[in-house]
Amino acid sequence: NSGQLSSTKSSGWVEPLLPPMRHPNFCMKKAGNILNIEYLVHDFAAMCRKLKPTSRIVLFDMGASPKFSGASNMWKIMNLFGQFGFKFDHIYAYEIRRFEPEEVYQLVPPHLQPAYHWIN
Repeated sequence: NSGQLSSTKSSGWVEPLLPPMRHPNFCMKKAGNILNIEYLVHDFAAMCRKLKPTSRIVLFDMGASPKFSGASNMWKIMNLFGQFGFKFDHIYAYEIRRFEPEEVYQLVPPHLQPAYHWIN
């Protein structure tokens, strides 16, 4: 009833990704909310119903950090999806700052390397 979520036939429940595209508290308090993803909604039940044997799960990370750590948002998302049995077939990581691919791939956890594509 709040209008804060939308139900779609193809993807289930999703949060509106309109400006400011940040945590709702971002406008009141930027510190700690610029990269806060706790507000995101994941409708895993709807995603499971849509999966087919030929489905591929792809993650696009625009503004990727070459540093993998437990604190990074992409790491949190990959772990969260993994807990629900979703394995990414491809991870496309885009970063405008220049990093040597050899350095980046040394930091990517071994179980993610086959799916990982670094682009900058």
